[in-house]
Amino acid sequence: MKKLLITLTVTGLMSFAHAEQASEASVLKLLKISGSDAMATQMQAQLKPMAPNAPESFWQEKTEELLGLMVPAYQKHLEQADVDAVIAFYETPAGKRFVAAQPKILQDSMPIVQKWGAELAQELMGKK
Repeated sequence: MKKLLITLTVTGLMSFAHAEQASEASVLKLLKISGSDAMATQMQAQLKPMAPNAPESFWQEKTEELLGLMVPAYQKHLEQADVDAVIAFYETPAGKRFVAAQPKILQDSMPIVQKWGAELAQELMGKK
């Protein structure tokens, strides 16, 4: 029994040690293909009135900066094989439709979430 436990532990550690961290380039590709860069662009649209004279290159640089700041979070939780698999999905017709539909899904979902949150708050207030 002890031998089995040691073998399983060593095998688990070896497989963990061989897990390849996702590369920065692949995570950036994932962020772009999944539409995360478009979300950054949407956020910028709200900020642009604060700096109306800023050139477009400034905003592009800020998008790249934000995406770069997000890379470590993805690397912390996903291995290279995971990122490759998700990219492969996003490159399929279904993945492309999913990315295109996401903003509409979120827009349609927002009133549902808000209503649910308001009802939950009322329920919780009644339980005090």
